[in-house]
Amino acid sequence: VDLDLRWIAINGAAVREFKRIFGVVPKVGERVLDVLHHQPEHRDALQRTWSRTLQGEDFSEVVAFDSPDAGRRQYEMHMSMLYDAEGNRIGAYQFAYDVTERLAEQDRLRKTEEALRQAQKMEAVGQLTGGLAHDFNNLLAGISGAFQMIGVRLAQGRTRDVDKYVTAGQGAARRAASLTHRLLAFSRRQTLSP
Repeated sequence: VDLDLRWIAINGAAVREFKRIFGVVPKVGERVLDVLHHQPEHRDALQRTWSRTLQGEDFSEVVAFDSPDAGRRQYEMHMSMLYDAEGNRIGAYQFAYDVTERLAEQDRLRKTEEALRQAQKMEAVGQLTGGLAHDFNNLLAGISGAFQMIGVRLAQGRTRDVDKYVTAGQGAARRAASLTHRLLAFSRRQTLSP
Protein backbone atom coordinates (compact mmCIF):
# COMPACT_ATOMS: atom_id res chain seq x y z
CA VAL A 1 0.00 0.00 0.00
CA ASP A 2 1.07 3.59 -0.43
CA LEU A 3 1.24 6.16 2.36
CA ASP A 4 -2.51 6.76 1.97
CA LEU A 5 -3.26 3.02 2.39
CA ARG A 6 -4.11 2.52 -1.29
CA TRP A 7 -3.13 -0.79 -2.81
CA ILE A 8 -0.18 -0.39 -5.14
CA ALA A 9 -0.08 -4.10 -5.92
CA ILE A 10 -1.84 -7.22 -4.68
CA ASN A 11 -1.31 -10.78 -5.84
CA GLY A 12 -4.03 -13.27 -6.73
CA ALA A 13 -3.62 -15.38 -3.61
CA ALA A 14 -4.02 -12.29 -1.43
CA VAL A 15 -7.14 -11.25 -3.36
CA ARG A 16 -8.69 -14.70 -2.81
CA GLU A 17 -7.86 -14.74 0.93
CA PHE A 18 -9.12 -11.18 1.38
CA LYS A 19 -12.37 -12.11 -0.31
CA ARG A 20 -12.67 -15.31 1.73
CA ILE A 21 -12.17 -13.47 5.03
CA PHE A 22 -13.85 -10.14 4.40
CA GLY A 23 -16.20 -10.94 1.51
CA VAL A 24 -14.75 -8.13 -0.61
CA VAL A 25 -12.48 -8.25 -3.65
CA PRO A 26 -9.71 -5.68 -3.25
CA LYS A 27 -8.37 -3.85 -6.31
CA VAL A 28 -5.22 -1.88 -7.00
CA GLY A 29 -5.89 1.81 -6.42
CA GLU A 30 -8.57 1.29 -3.75
CA ARG A 31 -8.00 2.32 -0.14
CA VAL A 32 -7.94 -0.51 2.38
CA LEU A 33 -10.14 1.46 4.78
CA ASP A 34 -12.73 2.30 2.11
CA VAL A 35 -13.10 -1.31 1.03
CA LEU A 36 -13.87 -2.32 4.64
CA HIS A 37 -16.16 0.61 5.50
CA HIS A 38 -19.00 -1.85 6.28
CA GLN A 39 -16.77 -3.88 8.67
CA PRO A 40 -15.50 -1.30 11.20
CA GLU A 41 -13.85 -3.85 13.52
CA HIS A 42 -11.73 -5.27 10.69
CA ARG A 43 -11.12 -1.84 9.19
CA ASP A 44 -9.83 -0.49 12.52
CA ALA A 45 -7.60 -3.54 13.10
CA LEU A 46 -6.06 -3.25 9.63
CA GLN A 47 -5.60 0.48 10.05
CA ARG A 48 -3.67 -0.08 13.29
CA THR A 49 -1.51 -2.75 11.65
CA TRP A 50 -0.70 -0.74 8.54
CA SER A 51 -0.18 2.47 10.56
CA ARG A 52 2.49 0.80 12.69
CA THR A 53 4.37 -0.14 9.54
CA LEU A 54 3.89 3.24 7.87
CA GLN A 55 5.42 4.82 10.97
CA GLY A 56 8.58 2.79 10.31
CA GLU A 57 8.05 -0.37 12.34
CA ASP A 58 8.89 -3.68 10.69
CA PHE A 59 7.27 -6.55 12.59
CA SER A 60 5.72 -9.98 12.40
CA GLU A 61 2.67 -11.21 14.24
CA VAL A 62 0.05 -13.92 14.12
CA VAL A 63 -3.53 -12.72 13.81
CA ALA A 64 -6.80 -14.63 13.62
CA PHE A 65 -9.77 -13.92 11.40
CA ASP A 66 -13.13 -15.62 11.23
CA SER A 67 -13.95 -16.65 7.68
CA PRO A 68 -17.59 -17.38 6.75
CA ASP A 69 -16.62 -20.43 4.68
CA ALA A 70 -13.40 -21.63 6.35
CA GLY A 71 -13.95 -20.94 10.05
CA ARG A 72 -11.28 -19.34 12.18
CA ARG A 73 -8.02 -18.94 10.26
CA GLN A 74 -4.69 -17.73 11.62
CA TYR A 75 -2.19 -15.79 9.58
CA GLU A 76 1.44 -14.99 10.19
CA MET A 77 1.90 -11.47 8.88
CA HIS A 78 5.25 -9.86 8.10
CA MET A 79 4.96 -6.09 7.75
CA SER A 80 7.73 -3.89 6.30
CA MET A 81 8.28 -0.41 4.96
CA LEU A 82 8.39 0.11 1.19
CA TYR A 83 11.08 2.41 -0.22
CA ASP A 84 11.68 3.82 -3.68
CA ALA A 85 15.03 3.63 -5.49
CA GLU A 86 16.30 6.75 -3.68
CA GLY A 87 15.42 5.32 -0.25
CA ASN A 88 12.31 7.43 0.30
CA ARG A 89 9.40 5.88 2.17
CA ILE A 90 6.55 5.34 -0.28
CA GLY A 91 4.39 2.85 1.59
CA ALA A 92 4.43 -0.55 3.21
CA TYR A 93 4.07 -4.15 2.20
CA GLN A 94 2.81 -7.29 3.80
CA PHE A 95 3.48 -10.97 3.38
CA ALA A 96 0.81 -13.11 5.02
CA TYR A 97 0.83 -16.87 5.36
CA ASP A 98 -2.05 -19.03 6.51
CA VAL A 99 -0.54 -20.87 9.48
CA THR A 100 -3.78 -22.37 10.83
CA GLU A 101 -2.77 -25.97 10.15
CA ARG A 102 0.79 -25.45 11.41
CA LEU A 103 -0.46 -23.95 14.68
CA ALA A 104 -3.05 -26.73 15.05
CA GLU A 105 -0.31 -29.31 14.52
CA GLN A 106 1.90 -27.56 17.09
CA ASP A 107 -1.01 -27.62 19.54
CA ARG A 108 -1.58 -31.35 18.86
CA LEU A 109 2.15 -31.96 19.38
CA ARG A 110 2.11 -29.99 22.65
CA LYS A 111 -0.87 -32.01 23.90
CA THR A 112 0.80 -35.27 22.86
CA GLU A 113 4.01 -34.29 24.65
CA GLU A 114 2.00 -33.41 27.76
CA ALA A 115 0.24 -36.79 27.60
CA LEU A 116 3.63 -38.50 27.26
CA ARG A 117 4.99 -36.60 30.28
CA GLN A 118 1.89 -37.60 32.26
CA ALA A 119 2.33 -41.26 31.22
CA GLN A 120 6.00 -41.10 32.24
CA LYS A 121 5.00 -39.62 35.60
CA MET A 122 2.48 -42.40 36.13
CA GLU A 123 5.09 -45.01 35.20
CA ALA A 124 7.52 -43.45 37.70
CA VAL A 125 4.79 -43.43 40.37
CA GLY A 126 4.10 -47.10 39.60
CA GLN A 127 7.77 -47.99 39.95
CA LEU A 128 8.05 -45.97 43.15
CA THR A 129 4.93 -47.63 44.54
CA GLY A 130 6.29 -51.06 43.68
CA GLY A 131 9.58 -50.28 45.42
CA LEU A 132 7.78 -48.97 48.50
CA ALA A 133 5.52 -52.00 48.64
CA HIS A 134 8.61 -54.23 48.48
CA ASP A 135 10.33 -52.25 51.29
CA PHE A 136 7.22 -52.33 53.49
CA ASN A 137 6.76 -56.04 52.82
CA ASN A 138 10.32 -56.68 54.03
CA LEU A 139 9.76 -54.54 57.13
CA LEU A 140 6.45 -56.23 57.92
CA ALA A 141 8.07 -59.63 57.41
CA GLY A 142 10.67 -58.69 60.06
CA ILE A 143 7.98 -57.56 62.50
CA SER A 144 5.71 -60.54 61.77
CA GLY A 145 8.61 -62.99 61.95
CA ALA A 146 9.67 -61.59 65.32
CA PHE A 147 6.13 -62.01 66.69
CA GLN A 148 5.94 -65.57 65.34
CA MET A 149 9.23 -66.51 66.96
CA ILE A 150 8.13 -64.92 70.23
CA GLY A 151 4.92 -66.95 70.06
CA VAL A 152 6.84 -70.18 69.33
CA ARG A 153 9.32 -69.56 72.15
CA LEU A 154 6.56 -68.73 74.63
CA ALA A 155 4.61 -71.86 73.59
CA GLN A 156 7.78 -73.89 74.21
CA GLY A 157 8.29 -72.19 77.56
CA ARG A 158 11.62 -70.81 76.37
CA THR A 159 11.55 -67.18 77.48
CA ARG A 160 15.33 -66.72 77.48
CA ASP A 161 15.58 -65.89 73.71
CA VAL A 162 12.42 -63.75 73.55
CA ASP A 163 14.25 -60.44 74.14
CA LYS A 164 16.31 -60.78 70.93
CA TYR A 165 13.08 -61.25 68.90
CA VAL A 166 11.48 -58.28 70.66
CA THR A 167 14.59 -56.23 69.74
CA ALA A 168 14.47 -57.43 66.11
CA GLY A 169 10.74 -56.60 65.85
CA GLN A 170 11.28 -53.17 67.38
CA GLY A 171 14.15 -52.50 64.93
CA ALA A 172 11.93 -53.40 61.97
CA ALA A 173 9.13 -51.22 63.39
CA ARG A 174 11.58 -48.28 63.74
CA ARG A 175 12.75 -48.74 60.14
CA ALA A 176 9.09 -48.80 58.99
CA ALA A 177 8.39 -45.60 60.98
CA SER A 178 11.49 -43.97 59.48
CA LEU A 179 10.42 -44.93 55.96
CA THR A 180 6.93 -43.56 56.66
CA HIS A 181 8.46 -40.31 57.98
CA ARG A 182 10.57 -39.92 54.82
CA LEU A 183 7.54 -40.60 52.60
CA LEU A 184 5.46 -38.00 54.44
CA ALA A 185 8.28 -35.47 54.20
CA PHE A 186 8.62 -36.18 50.48
CA SER A 187 4.90 -35.78 49.96
CA ARG A 188 5.06 -32.40 51.70
CA ARG A 189 8.20 -31.48 49.71
CA GLN A 190 10.26 -31.01 52.86
CA THR A 191 14.01 -30.98 52.55
CA LEU A 192 15.61 -34.21 53.69
CA SER A 193 19.25 -34.70 54.51
CA PRO A 194 20.74 -37.31 52.17
